[in-house]
Amino acid sequence: MMFLKKLINKTTFSVCIIIAITTLFSNCKNKELNKDQLIQSIIKDSLAYRGNYKKIVVLTDIGCPTCQTHLSEFIEESTTESEDVLYVINSSEKIVDLSHLRNNSKNIVFDNKKLFYNYNLVHGSAAFFIDNNGKIVETIPLDNPASIQENLSKIKD
Repeated sequence: MMFLKKLINKTTFSVCIIIAITTLFSNCKNKELNKDQLIQSIIKDSLAYRGNYKKIVVLTDIGCPTCQTHLSEFIEESTTESEDVLYVINSSEKIVDLSHLRNNSKNIVFDNKKLFYNYNLVHGSAAFFIDNNGKIVETIPLDNPASIQENLSKIKD
């Protein structure tokens, strides 16, 4: 009888250990963020931007140099009048120099680590339109010379 009690206690203990380890590992899996959550995380956590915005315009140094020039001019003209637009400068500033805007505008952030590009959120300059729930409702590429002016007017509206 004593042998049976010891066997049951060992079995119960082993089952408890297995359940504990399984529970531990099942809670440790990485939670992957969707695109909306990833963008919000980059803006709030990595770029430390706390303002409100309905549009995000990302300027990169990838793609069409003419488009980058148009977009940089647009950013310089628009930073004071469009407070609902967040401008993310994700560029090494070799083609377009916007360094003079670093401390001049509250709605411009510099993404020196190129997080939008490194996380495959952009493959060139782009604009994201966001609804009230923080979801991206539209993405417009800003690296096509044929449609750059039309796309910039969508951002302005």
